[in-house]
Amino acid sequence: MKLRPEGEGLKGWFGADSAAWHQLAGFGAGPDVSTLALWLYAGRDPSIAPVVHLGSEGDQLIVLANNFFEFLHLFGMGYTELGFDDLTQPPRRARIRNPSQ
Repeated sequence: MKLRPEGEGLKGWFGADSAAWHQLAGFGAGPDVSTLALWLYAGRDPSIAPVVHLGSEGDQLIVLANNFFEFLHLFGMGYTELGFDDLTQPPRRARIRNPSQ
């Protein structure tokens, strides 16, 4: 994941005539240029807004976490490609090399 502010970039995902993009605050990008955003529906406070993944081809919209704290928790657990990782399975842990070897 890369941090990347979106501005009006989400307008293209929904179409210029849609107001839906106004409910999202993009903050990051996946390796395929997909978007991670806070879903600010119904005037939701950003501190409790769900985190969503919007696919790069406009074909996937998934709620990843109920809020940003839960989203960070997923990273701490070892998921590295949120939006692509299977969250029903345990994360693949990176192998840690023993510095004494």
